[in-house]
Amino acid sequence: MKSAAVGESGTTAPAPKLSARETEILRLVAAGHSSDRIARDLDISIHTVRNHVRSFRRKLEAKTKLEAVVTAMHRGVL
Repeated sequence: MKSAAVGESGTTAPAPKLSARETEILRLVAAGHSSDRIARDLDISIHTVRNHVRSFRRKLEAKTKLEAVVTAMHRGVL
């Protein structure tokens, strides 16, 4: 089952509930796209991209986009 992963302490962390748009942007971040490129490609404002990034970082308890990507991969979100 991909909804939880074993953390460093040996406990399982449930996969957070990301919106479809948050997941889409997280996948683009994981693919190496910049926030500016994501905004252009999705025809949304850079502020909207930043809001989604802030939201998925909070949900994944990540300090950076890179940490969010790694955490999402470990928890089965990506």
